[in-house]
Amino acid sequence: MKRHLHAAHGAMGQTGLCRDRCRTARVRGPWPFVVTWAALGLALAAPPLSYAGASAQEPAKSPAPAPVPESREPASPPERPAPNSESPDAPHPAAEALKQEAFDVTRRLAATFPDDPATLVVTGNVHLMAGDSVEARRCWEEALRRNPRFACAYNCLALVATAEGDCAKAATLWRQALEIAPNMPDVRERLARVLIDLGKPQDAVAVLDQGPQKSTRKAESHFLLGQAYLELKDYEKARPCYEAAIQADPKHTRSYYGLATVVARVGQPEKAEACRKKFHELKTADLEAVRAIKDDASTDLAVMRRRMAEALVGAAAVYDAHGHPPKAEPLWRRAAALDPRNTESRLQLALVYQRTGKGPDSLHLYRQLLEIEPGNPLYHTYAGALCVQLGQLAAAEAAFENVVRLAPQRSWGYQGLAQIYLGTNRRLSEAKAHAETAVRLDPVAPNYDILGEVCRATGDRAGALAAFRRAAELEPENPKYRQKCEALTQGG
Repeated sequence: MKRHLHAAHGAMGQTGLCRDRCRTARVRGPWPFVVTWAALGLALAAPPLSYAGASAQEPAKSPAPAPVPESREPASPPERPAPNSESPDAPHPAAEALKQEAFDVTRRLAATFPDDPATLVVTGNVHLMAGDSVEARRCWEEALRRNPRFACAYNCLALVATAEGDCAKAATLWRQALEIAPNMPDVRERLARVLIDLGKPQDAVAVLDQGPQKSTRKAESHFLLGQAYLELKDYEKARPCYEAAIQADPKHTRSYYGLATVVARVGQPEKAEACRKKFHELKTADLEAVRAIKDDASTDLAVMRRRMAEALVGAAAVYDAHGHPPKAEPLWRRAAALDPRNTESRLQLALVYQRTGKGPDSLHLYRQLLEIEPGNPLYHTYAGALCVQLGQLAAAEAAFENVVRLAPQRSWGYQGLAQIYLGTNRRLSEAKAHAETAVRLDPVAPNYDILGEVCRATGDRAGALAAFRRAAELEPENPKYRQKCEALTQGG
């Protein structure tokens, strides 16, 4: 049971507090035209997280769903036994110190925000980290008593239910979470996993299809959709799902096995063999990484460091949501130092540094994020916009090209490329095409503004006037669009 609960805590992920911020950073390049985060359709804040009853962030690694029968992967060798010692069950001293540090953080948090349900969720996660699932559950249930629409608490309870083998209860809890917060990150994937395990692949498809559009799905979401279609024997739909997962994450081991199964069943043995070969290569690398761990004590410490980082991120999010960013920043820094793969701490620090004029430090963190998740279009977008601000236009162009490749149905990459070409007065025909694509994908005022500027730069006064007028219609409270219309009609 203890092993299962540890797995549940690992799936708790980097929880944070939902924020609804609309800060924009004016990102100036070496040209008069001003690039803004709003023009990229992004606020200068992280994607919404949990604890405000809205959403929850999953960790870099989560428990793998049981593969469907047709896609059964070769069994992995059992975990290595603990080395002999005088006290094999004795806790690692450094791990115990981390537990105490975590409880110190929650005590300070409770003293500052005693009535916030988010404090209870963070405290519950720390109790689970310490192996006390009873007290953890009590904290989450109390959070729901205080706020019955606190989606994150449902998510925590569902994860423990899954670890205890009660998939039906977990599915019910995750459905409750999604009813409250339909855009809660990663919960659709978690629900889809248990639905597949319960023999309900069609329900899993419905849950995933109601989530983010294809261009913004993570590799795991594509993989699970492929698994569901595979169980339904709909190979034509399963195949592009596995291929999309591999495009998003070329090292997504299980997707190669699923793809091998699909192409074998549609009569492509050579392709199937190539996929199986790649699967075995990645699987071998995964096993070698596991064997590189010297002993169970070091394993326990590494797990505790990761869990401690998650707890710190959760506490930082509570401080940040209550308007105390100076107290949040050191917690994010500590989390990033503890776990080299903790994305939430790095993203929050990058945004803080960018807002406070520490561009090079922010860019360094974005590059770390891209090493962890190279297929995440949001990180490429943030990095590209920052590179524009820092005058690193070649790097910015490459970043936005990656966004177009990874998320062709989102306007971010097209917006960025259009503005770079416009600002450098080159490839203006491509700039116009990109601006038109951005307007088609996301017809908002900033995108029409970009299109208007490109049209004006190419001598298309009629097109520019039409674009600025449309921007003014969409945002009548913004005087700059009316001023641009007046300038054009007056011959400016």
